Amino acid sequence: MRFTPKPLDIADFDGFAKNDLFGLQPFGENFANLVQRIDEPLVIALDGPWGSGKSTFARQWAGLLRQRKLPVIVFDAFANDHQPDAFLALAAEITALARQHLPEDRKTVLASFVDKAKKAGKVLLPTLAKVAVRGASLGVVSASDLDSLAEVAGDVGKGAAGDAASLAEKLIEKRLNAVEADRAALDAFRDDLSSLATALRRASADADADALGPAGEAPAAGPLVFIIDELDRCRPSFALSLLEQIKHLFSVDGVCFVLVTHMPQIETVVRGQYGAEMDARTYLEKFFHLRLQLPNKAEHGRSIQQRYLKHLWTSMALSTDDHVYDNHARELISVLSTVHPVSLRTLERIASVVVLLYAATNKRHLRVPSLMIGLVFMSVHAPAAYSKARAGRLTWAEASEYFNFPSWPNGGKSAERFAQWWRYATDPALTDEAVIEACSRSLFDYSVGGGPELLPLMAAILDDLAPAVP
Repeated sequence: MRFTPKPLDIADFDGFAKNDLFGLQPFGENFANLVQRIDEPLVIALDGPWGSGKSTFARQWAGLLRQRKLPVIVFDAFANDHQPDAFLALAAEITALARQHLPEDRKTVLASFVDKAKKAGKVLLPTLAKVAVRGASLGVVSASDLDSLAEVAGDVGKGAAGDAASLAEKLIEKRLNAVEADRAALDAFRDDLSSLATALRRASADADADALGPAGEAPAAGPLVFIIDELDRCRPSFALSLLEQIKHLFSVDGVCFVLVTHMPQIETVVRGQYGAEMDARTYLEKFFHLRLQLPNKAEHGRSIQQRYLKHLWTSMALSTDDHVYDNHARELISVLSTVHPVSLRTLERIASVVVLLYAATNKRHLRVPSLMIGLVFMSVHAPAAYSKARAGRLTWAEASEYFNFPSWPNGGKSAERFAQWWRYATDPALTDEAVIEACSRSLFDYSVGGGPELLPLMAAILDDLAPAVP
């Protein structure tokens, strides 16, 4: 067994063909068709909750785009948020892709882009010394004002101005004269970025099929696709800087940005930056042209959670000496994840607790599946309810409300058996002799009492196994 699932093996050109775990290939193909047909600058927000499989989809979708001969960059914002500036981070990714894929006879466009990026960076990125001087001048003097500060100061020293007021006037004059040059430098960067994107698209379409995708496909038009993943997890200031740089400098013809994120979390970042009263949703709309929701796809009655649970059982080699118990455990988690549609990451945490339970217990241990698996699920998904169960204070009304038995997709005996055990363990006023006798008989070999003491005993087993697992 494994405590964590094996990472999905997704190579650069696999796409969805190798393992469409979440059944999202149709959505991915339609999304790729959209991107290929757009000529104008485009920024798309792909929205999905934490733990919904966004990163897996992004990697598979990038592979599909590469199969279609589009140049693609996948940028992990969380892994790169240590970088001091978003402009350099984005420009560096584009430069690296161009160095890898542009043939030698087309690298003049790359050299020009790098030159324009340096000039744009000079406008945008003050050195520490410049920042310090600007702070000392209360922000009146901008970073670019100081490139010729020594020259101006020298003039003043020679008597050209005569006092500090003259120095300030000269600095302001130079700043006014520099505005047009700064604007031209940024415009030149955008123009060269668009030209480089065109060169990359042509290089991708012309490249050897073995190097850049399966043979037999006709070259397809399309932009340079820049996928930014984990935007909702990175440092807030870096996330906002990425959005601003994309809007003002990188949104050009031939480039499509796809922001893979959880929009409510980015809205929280905006409110943290600009105040709780900020209309974060409206503010963010100026940064993207289209917002798409990652589907929570159901296929043949099976949700993504159910598909992923099957993957976890295989990937983590979940098995026990008691196959009846194992089948019951898997069935219950599947049903409970339908009643409470938890994230895929939450399913992983539940599976990790099951691994500990399987590794440390066997048939001789008190682990009635209806109760134990319910407690495992509750311990991860509803810690407050679990704390009550552990203390013997969870009532039958609370258990019934949490598990919502009437909504169980399978209904019938499965829901009835589960409900009987939880009523037996939480309802001191239970008078149904058939239920009491059936549950008591199942517990006979363990020499334990029933009723309110049962859940604390089983919760204690879980706590001993996994005290650090939330």
